[in-house]
Amino acid sequence: MRPKRGMNIEQRLKELLKNTVFNRIREKNPDAFDKVKAVAGDVSAPNLGLSDGDKEKLVEHCNIVFHSAATVKFNEDLKNAAPLNTLGTKQVLELCREMKNLKSFVHVSTAYSNSDKYTVDETVYEPRPPHDPNAVINSIKVLPNEGIEILSKKNLGQAPKHLHLDQVNGRAFGP
Repeated sequence: MRPKRGMNIEQRLKELLKNTVFNRIREKNPDAFDKVKAVAGDVSAPNLGLSDGDKEKLVEHCNIVFHSAATVKFNEDLKNAAPLNTLGTKQVLELCREMKNLKSFVHVSTAYSNSDKYTVDETVYEPRPPHDPNAVINSIKVLPNEGIEILSKKNLGQAPKHLHLDQVNGRAFGP
């Protein structure tokens, strides 16, 4: 976890654990959160920005990983989004492979959020064609900005439509 919006990692963790998604755990086992520890890091940094000591603690003692670090701007340019969302996730998975007691890896992603649709029903939508993440990252490293923009438009197709939220009725509208 990294500091954000003027909060250090311990404050961010405390705020995160107040979320209603954890109510059931809080009701059944209020002491469960005593086991949750924040570790300073950054998915955009080499080795996730972890100190050697923190990495060692994670490898030796961590058994559940929640990975939700990413840019969630649907109009983020590919040169910024791919390293954060793709390389960051790859680095987290590589760390998880080293963990001696890993029981669960939970990844929260916007990859299939259907941002190209004005209305989303409770159904399984056909996924967009997958792209080799290593090929995308390698392309970003060597292509000029104009080439990256072409690659981005080709890969995204209709997604995203740069949606915004109408605060009155909660409906999403296009540009």
